[in-house]
Amino acid sequence: MWRAVLANVRANWVRLLLTFTTVLIGATFVSSSVIFAESLARGRAALPADLGVLVTPPDQDPRSGATLDEATRLRLAELPGVTGAAGVVEGYAAAVGTDGKVALPRGFDVKMTGTNWGGTDRLRLDAGRAPTGGTEVALASRVADAGGVDLGDTVQVLYANGSVRAVVTGLYTYTGTGRESGAAPGVAFDTATAQRLLLAPGRYDAVELAVRGDPRQVAEAAAAVLPKGFTAVDRAQLDHELAEEERTLTASVQGTALTFAVISLIVGSTLITNTFAMLVARRSRELALLRAVGATRRQTRRWVLAEAAIIGIAGSVAGFVAGLGLAFPASAYAASFDPTLDGSVTVSWPAPVLTIAAGVLVTILSAWLPARRTARIPPAAALRVAPAEAAHTSRWRRRLGRLLFVPAVLALLGGSAGNNDGFGFLGMLGAVLLLPAVLLLVPAISGPAVRLLHRPTRRRASLSLAVQNIRRFPRRTSATASALLLGVALTTGIGIFASSITDQALVDMTGVLGDDIVIENVSGGPVGAASVSRVAAVSGVGATTTLRDADIAVDGEPARVSSVDPAAIGVTLHLDLGGAQPEQLIDGAFITKETADDRGWKTGQELAVATPDGGTQPVRIAAVLADAPLLGDVLMGPQLAERFLPADSERNALLVAVAAGSDRGAVQNAVRSAVADRPDLRLVTPEGYVRGLITEVDAFLGVAGGLLGLSLLIAFLGIINTLTLSVTERLREIGLLRAVGMSRGQVRAMVCAESLILAALGGLLGLITGGIFGAMAQHLVLTRPVFDLTIPVNSVVLSLAGLVAGGLIAALWPAQRAARANILEAVAPE
Repeated sequence: MWRAVLANVRANWVRLLLTFTTVLIGATFVSSSVIFAESLARGRAALPADLGVLVTPPDQDPRSGATLDEATRLRLAELPGVTGAAGVVEGYAAAVGTDGKVALPRGFDVKMTGTNWGGTDRLRLDAGRAPTGGTEVALASRVADAGGVDLGDTVQVLYANGSVRAVVTGLYTYTGTGRESGAAPGVAFDTATAQRLLLAPGRYDAVELAVRGDPRQVAEAAAAVLPKGFTAVDRAQLDHELAEEERTLTASVQGTALTFAVISLIVGSTLITNTFAMLVARRSRELALLRAVGATRRQTRRWVLAEAAIIGIAGSVAGFVAGLGLAFPASAYAASFDPTLDGSVTVSWPAPVLTIAAGVLVTILSAWLPARRTARIPPAAALRVAPAEAAHTSRWRRRLGRLLFVPAVLALLGGSAGNNDGFGFLGMLGAVLLLPAVLLLVPAISGPAVRLLHRPTRRRASLSLAVQNIRRFPRRTSATASALLLGVALTTGIGIFASSITDQALVDMTGVLGDDIVIENVSGGPVGAASVSRVAAVSGVGATTTLRDADIAVDGEPARVSSVDPAAIGVTLHLDLGGAQPEQLIDGAFITKETADDRGWKTGQELAVATPDGGTQPVRIAAVLADAPLLGDVLMGPQLAERFLPADSERNALLVAVAAGSDRGAVQNAVRSAVADRPDLRLVTPEGYVRGLITEVDAFLGVAGGLLGLSLLIAFLGIINTLTLSVTERLREIGLLRAVGMSRGQVRAMVCAESLILAALGGLLGLITGGIFGAMAQHLVLTRPVFDLTIPVNSVVLSLAGLVAGGLIAALWPAQRAARANILEAVAPE
């Protein structure tokens, strides 16, 4: 039997080629996802070799404000088993490149930081020597490359309240300790200079201890001499934390990527099912002949499943190799964004096993229904002409589709009746039920939908025949359209959901800013006090407000605490205070309603807010606001917030209000001139500032669109596959049409029209279903009315254009083959 199966696969390799390609694409998706996620997690550079114990704030954030003095570092150095105690200094610093702009390599653009050269393995010298004195600096190799800077060059280095010019004496690579607050340091000074510019003389953010003996015992001894607010962590604990981060990262990346991989495999399964159904129908006489010579029903079923297994194995192995090939550039690309990654590729046994198992399992399951139909072919069928594909769909499919469709519609109607969480969940339930319901009912929907085209196309022979051909094969029509429907529905739904969130964020946050001029730091640093003073002194500036906040423990749980000047409310910050008064911020705090509901806080309640020295102080809740877009969970006046916010907490942006009667353009130019000496500062509109804060949504939309694009590619491969096999079946019929006068151009037009009808059917159903899904998703998350959504018009127009273009491209090969049908072979007897 196996020889016969292999011979049959070789004989039908052209018909099975697209099925193989579909399995290959899905397997590539699975393989690259697993390998990339594992490489990403295990490719993180190991801890510095000489790091035995790390002394750090317990919240792992150097910006917490808690610092260590030189005396504490010396006490740590004298502990038994300690062979070295190197203080660590961190703070905002950015180098300016030869083009006059901040040198921002990929991976450092979240937040540029500077550090001190401590002589440990944390900074590994690539070229040159370590900096000494206030006129020398070392740069991370990638920062130097991005800025076009080389050894011996003099560069401008920006820090929070000024800048220095220094000679580049060294280039280095950073090795992380696992407790960094942001990106790898791009600038390194000698310790005294770093303390003076980035922190405070004689102060450290952390201390690295090199130890001899048991690091755990050293960590316990260090804890006894540390001030409140610091902890000592041994190397084993740091390794454990890194391992946990690796597992979390692996699970996150794999979960996201495999979700889209499953979608692509589901879409591909419809193509596989369709292919084998058509092949079984075409080979019914062959299979009946096998039955006539003694093959059992089980053997014929195994015959088809064995063919599917061969295609699945071949496609999965090829997909694993392709996925491994894709993992190398993907890992290198990720390493270019994260300096702590080494860009290596790690392959372990789950990658090939999961890839091959997924590919083979999906292929066999997809071929199961066609294989079952082989058991129904009687031996006597070998004496008859091969029957055409059944023109009806199964009753159970229609019944199940209706069973899901009715409650889906009721849930959608019920969810649309209100705008709270309960209605949102009900509506989302309806949207989730609607998608499988429509997929099951595609055969029932496609019939009436295609019949609508019959009357308008009667006068054009090519179009009329195309419509009739689509109607003749409802099973293959529904299978092909369903694959496209699923891909378009998910793409549309995610697009509407993301666009609605972005639009709502823009409306809410820009409403808070009004028409202010916004100054932000392009490298993620603060707007320094010196810059704030110069801007405030500009003629025509009515008021300035800095947005300053930090994550602080409030009642034992982290919360975003923002400093808000009461005088700025209504001038540069437009907040709806309800019945509260701005002056209440002087000795009290405002919290948002969402925060109050989540944590059970009430007006008048006292909160225990953590201070930089590790203690807590009580703060009374003065009012609960409906919302405070752009700001934190807890709002305090500047003097009150000063007790809790770290001294170097970020001034994220500076809001500038133009005085009444002043020319906005002139004031804006004057403000730009006031910060011209700071290449890291730029003026943006409120909308531009907010868009910079919500880039994650756009990034997610881009990634999701790209991944779902593969599903659409598979769906269009399904159209090519269906049309190719259909044309092969109908070569005699097409030849007869040519014999009675149809031209090759008309044949091509007929096949192209069939492709466009399939693309339009699946695409339009997908747009409608996806639109409902996206509307209900934003209704649930944003609690807005269902129809108060944002439709990405450009994306929808591009989708429609893509459907037309994809339909035409998918028809090129089948149409060309149909146009070459031999007239003499068509009229010859079988």
